[in-house]
Amino acid sequence: MKNNLELIKSDFTNLEKNDRDVLIQQLMNQNLQEVQSRVERLETNHNSIKEEVSQVKSDLKNKITLDHGQQSALQYVKKRRVEELWKAGGEFKKVIDTKRKLHARAWSDLYRSFGVSSYRDVKSKDFDAAINWMKTWRPQLF
Repeated sequence: MKNNLELIKSDFTNLEKNDRDVLIQQLMNQNLQEVQSRVERLETNHNSIKEEVSQVKSDLKNKITLDHGQQSALQYVKKRRVEELWKAGGEFKKVIDTKRKLHARAWSDLYRSFGVSSYRDVKSKDFDAAINWMKTWRPQLF
């Protein structure tokens, strides 16, 4: 393109007005096509990056586990629920004879409900559900 411009500069003054106009129009069209091509490549790259970012967000959402504060909150809610149930008593006391066993049963049922092997493995996206689950938890008697 640069060589074309230098060639045109040297011969531009010798061209008639109509020829100059045609030449200018051709150069403008060529530049427009190049710009459109670049824009299309940029749009393609942008869409590709957007898809990758969406995938990373999805991966993070599904893989990040509870942070320390959330873990502490879940522990607190569990402790409060166990204390509440122990104080109220009920049929479960025939099967679960110590408060320690009731604590263990709460964790065990949570693990089973959320498909984890530790409360620390609960997904961050499931935090609210885990809290609500624990607030309403009752030990099952089998």
